[in-house]
Amino acid sequence: MGVAALAVAVPAVPASAAPAGGAADCELLAVPAAGNARDLTVTEVCGAAAVAARRETVLVQWYRNADFDTVGGPIRGAGGTCDAEGYHVTLNWDAAHNISSWTPVGNCRKVVAYNPDNVAKTFYGNVNYPGDAHNDNIKRMRITS
Repeated sequence: MGVAALAVAVPAVPASAAPAGGAADCELLAVPAAGNARDLTVTEVCGAAAVAARRETVLVQWYRNADFDTVGGPIRGAGGTCDAEGYHVTLNWDAAHNISSWTPVGNCRKVVAYNPDNVAKTFYGNVNYPGDAHNDNIKRMRITS
C-alpha cells in the first residue's frame, strides 16, 4: 500500500450553524510523521484541504458512545482500504477521549488499540464497547485487514 494520510471527521458544529470557512469546513487529518509513511499524526485542515480529505477511503467509523451511539466521525486513508501492513494512527484529543465503539469499513477488519499506558488490545470486526481500559481512552490504533 502507498503513502497514507487519514482524516478523522469531527465537525465542531452542524454545517447549517457555521458560516462558510468556519469549523464545519474543517477536518482532522492524519498525516505521515517525518521519515515513516505508516505512522500518522493528526492535525486540523480547513477549506480545500478538508474537501480533499473527505475524498479518501473510510477505514473505520467511530462513535462517542457504546453500541454505536452518536457518530464521532470516520478515519480515512489515502492509500486505499486496509491490507496486512495497515495504518498506524495517533488519534487527536477529541477522538482519543471519546471513542467508545467503532465499525471497520472495506477490507479493514482488525484494530489493535493502545491506551495512554500503551496497553494493547486486539479487536476484530464491529466493536460495541472496547472494555473499561480502552473506553474513551485510546491514544493510537493499528488498523489492518
